[in-house]
Amino acid sequence: MNIRINVLILCGCLVSCNSYLDAVPDRSLAILTTLEQYEQLINGDLYAQAPALQELGIDDYYVPFSVWQSKDIRLQNAYIWKADIYDGNSGSGVTQDWNAPYGKIYYCNVVLEGLESLSGSHESAAFREVKGHALFFRAYQHYLLQEVYGQPYRPATANMDLGIPLKYTSLPTERIFRSTVAKTFASIILDSEKALEMLPEDYQAVNKVRASKAAVCAFLSRVYLTMQNYQQSLAYADQCLSYYVQLLDYNQLYPDYRFGYPDNQEVVFSVNASGTSGVFLNTGIFVDSLLYPLYADHDLRKQVFFLQDATTGLPHFKSMYSGDSNPFAGLALDEVYLNRAECRARLGDEDGALADLNELLIHRYETGYYFPLTRESAGNTLQAVLKERRKEMVVRCTRWTDLRRLNQDPALATTLRRSLNGTDYELLPNSPRYTYPIPPKEAAISQLPQNQR
Repeated sequence: MNIRINVLILCGCLVSCNSYLDAVPDRSLAILTTLEQYEQLINGDLYAQAPALQELGIDDYYVPFSVWQSKDIRLQNAYIWKADIYDGNSGSGVTQDWNAPYGKIYYCNVVLEGLESLSGSHESAAFREVKGHALFFRAYQHYLLQEVYGQPYRPATANMDLGIPLKYTSLPTERIFRSTVAKTFASIILDSEKALEMLPEDYQAVNKVRASKAAVCAFLSRVYLTMQNYQQSLAYADQCLSYYVQLLDYNQLYPDYRFGYPDNQEVVFSVNASGTSGVFLNTGIFVDSLLYPLYADHDLRKQVFFLQDATTGLPHFKSMYSGDSNPFAGLALDEVYLNRAECRARLGDEDGALADLNELLIHRYETGYYFPLTRESAGNTLQAVLKERRKEMVVRCTRWTDLRRLNQDPALATTLRRSLNGTDYELLPNSPRYTYPIPPKEAAISQLPQNQR
């Protein structure tokens, strides 16, 4: 299958951060024999990348027709939720959103298999940390793929719905098939729980492309929220915040502040969506007209996230949370607070939910202009939490997943709409188009059932 990435090509991606592989003329013949070499292989920026296809379909922004027309046909089709984003190209198979995550999973499997063959103690802190990183990275990439190519997690049908192929070995001859959604999530959780046991307790505040217990707990909180398991999501949010608590105070940011790594202390795991440069962060891409009015005048996110276009006066994106033109796809503590607030609200702890919300928002509003929410002022606590989640998690590779789960509740369902050159498009709640098609060539070669759109 196409996800059998050539070792030579992928090792080339690690040149900048892997001295051992730099010294090997034929990288495809590199034989790793020490723990340090496996640590080098797993400690690279290669793992700090994520698919971005889902961001093309979200409702955080809109694109004028002239800008949309200038983009690649797959980007155009994904933006208007076309059933066949590949535009009839049955040979389309080399797509970064599919191949790159499986390439990273391949390397995780190389490391995990190689570690088992090493002599010496498998219980040393160094061994366990390397293995923990590989397990976490594999879980993270499987989850990202699931939220693009797997059907949404629906508790009643998860044992029947189609998830993604799960890769556990580096063997190119391994027979692959699509697991159910339930088995896909079970695998993601199992890898993550094993990683949590193995990673050290100290938080790596500098190297945020490395895993930590805080990062794994933040991830598990997200995973369980996706599954609508609010008790477990809450438990892991609590555990994450027991390891590390840090929110940016937007009052302390200078006027021209741009988010970036490594100075954003909210971030616990830094991953950027790849392959979408120029799609989002330019003056031709505007903030959704329903999103922008949600920000009050003294909500500092309005000036940190956005700028007014000098010609049209319309708001566009000033800075992605990642600090560059690609969306942030990692884990940060603002999300953890929002996860916990939502879970508390759903489980009946309204005071706890509002406490989390107030803790976040006091760091987001201009000093002297934020008045803590109460049950009376908030109204519907869950709705208040979800509104702030909408405002906080802008172009963060979470909106697509949020829509997939929230649309299952008719009271929270959203119909997405776009208009281009006089033509209107819409994406209905629970539409099969919330699951992207597997690249046709990949589906054909590997005999994978295609997602019906």
